[in-house]
Amino acid sequence: MDSPELSMSETQALREVARGRLMQRKVSDADRDRLLELGFIERKFGGLQATTEGHQYIVGRP
Repeated sequence: MDSPELSMSETQALREVARGRLMQRKVSDADRDRLLELGFIERKFGGLQATTEGHQYIVGRP
């Protein structure tokens, strides 16, 4: 199954979450909700964390 295409804003939000450090910018509610729905991020320990699928999406993108 092919990965869904993310908008530029969603891709930037995923990269921000995947950095694994304190986020430098706020991820919009809409971007967060879509990434959660797609399984690219999850809520962990009161914050957001990229899933394996989220990391794989980033690796496959320039």
